[in-house]
Amino acid sequence: MAGDPTGASTLEEDPEAPVDYVWVLICGFLVMFMQPGFAMLEAGFS
Repeated sequence: MAGDPTGASTLEEDPEAPVDYVWVLICGFLVMFMQPGFAMLEAGFS
C-alpha cells in the first residue's frame, strides 16, 4: 500500500475490499449506538 497511494493494486487484488471495509464500519457504528441504548435501558428510560 505504501508503494501505491491510490490503492489501485489493492482493489485489483481484492475487488470486494471496499465492501468489507464498509461492512465493518456499519457494524462498528451499530455497536457504538447500542451502548447508549443499553445505558438508557439500565437507567430506566425505556
